[in-house]
Amino acid sequence: MDEQLTQKINEAAKEFSDALGDSYQALTNRTFSTQEQVAQLTQAFFEGVIEHLNAQARGNQEMVQELDDQQQQQQREAAQALAQETSVEDYMRRGYWITCALIIVF
Repeated sequence: MDEQLTQKINEAAKEFSDALGDSYQALTNRTFSTQEQVAQLTQAFFEGVIEHLNAQARGNQEMVQELDDQQQQQQREAAQALAQETSVEDYMRRGYWITCALIIVF
């Protein structure tokens, strides 16, 4: 009878040990799976942040280019206006002197 009891105790201990091992294995697998998910979420988060920053940088570059284009256009327009104003003033001065010369001649 002692032998049967010992055998049952050993079987129960083995079953308990196997169950405990299976439990630890399941916990290890779950921990590993959770770590993978956290790593993927972290990577996705930072990729999203990087994409957002890149989009902002592209927008800033476009805005700077537009401002530069506007500034150049305004400078061209100002130069043209100044050139036209100077031309009109020169023309008016010449016209005045030509008129004076014609009056003196006649």
